[in-house]
Amino acid sequence: MSVHPAYEELKHRYHPQENQAATDREFENALQECEDRYGRLSKNLQVVLYAAFPDKLTSKFFVSKHVERLTGYPAVQFQQESGLFSRLIHPQDHERVAEETLTAIKRQTRLNLEYRIITRDGLVRWIRDKASPVTGEESTKRFEGFLEDITDSINSEQAIKTASKRWQDTFNAMSEALAIMDKDCRIIQSNQALRTLVGKTEEEIVGLNCWEIIHGSS
Repeated sequence: MSVHPAYEELKHRYHPQENQAATDREFENALQECEDRYGRLSKNLQVVLYAAFPDKLTSKFFVSKHVERLTGYPAVQFQQESGLFSRLIHPQDHERVAEETLTAIKRQTRLNLEYRIITRDGLVRWIRDKASPVTGEESTKRFEGFLEDITDSINSEQAIKTASKRWQDTFNAMSEALAIMDKDCRIIQSNQALRTLVGKTEEEIVGLNCWEIIHGSS
C-alpha cells in the first residue's frame, strides 16, 4: 500500500536528525517517559505504549512489547522497518488517519482515533489510538500515547445493531397489526401493518393510548 500524501508532507515539514545514535537515545528516553506516565494503564489494560516523532512518522517509532500481541510484529521491527505501522492501517481508514494525524501535528493537539489495522495473520482488528503532543519551543517534538485493542467492543456493538435491525425488520414484516405499549398503555412503537390499518404515521401513533387507536377517541 502506498504512503498517503499527508504522510509525505510530514517528511518535507520536518527535517530528520543527522546523528542517528542521538536520535535513538532520544527515542528511548521518550518511550521511557511514556511508560512512566502510562505504566499502570499498560499493565492493567495491556495497551501498547508508543513515542512517535513528527520527522519519523513515515519511518519508525518506539513501541512497547505488547505491540506484538496486537499486530503480530515484534516491537523492534517497527523501529527497523520503514513505514510498517502505516502499512498496517486498513485501506479504508488510511486516508482519514493520515489527515487527522497531520492536523494534530500542525495544530499541536491531541489525537483520539479509532481505526482498523490488518495484522500479520491477516486479521482485522479495531484499535483506539490516543496521544498527546510533547512540544518544544516552536513545534511538536514528539507524540506520546497508547494503542488499545477495542475489537471485541466494536464487534459487540455491531452485533447488537444487527440483532436490533433483524428484530425491527421482522416486527414490520408481520401481517398482524401490532403495537408495543408502556405500563400506562401508551404506544411506544407500531409495525407497518398497524400504521396501514389506521392510516397514520409512526409519529402520529406514538404517545397515543391504545383505545384511541381502536375507538378513535380518548
